Amino acid sequence: MTFLNCDVAEAVRIGLEAANGKNLEVFSPSIGRQLLGDGIRLFDNPGGAPIHLELVNGAPASQVNVRYHPSR
Repeated sequence: MTFLNCDVAEAVRIGLEAANGKNLEVFSPSIGRQLLGDGIRLFDNPGGAPIHLELVNGAPASQVNVRYHPSR
């Protein structure tokens, strides 16, 4: 894992170089929004009701491997 301290355009340049011709995937809604501008957001649901999630296992503040399911 590499952490960068630069603007989004530079981060994409570095990522594409590191990908060496393969796909570059961005898993950050914030960075995706910066890249797409006013485009479609990754987890957008225009006009839809929010889906409330319930923690199944793990502790979100201390673990990476956590699971959720829709609340009943």
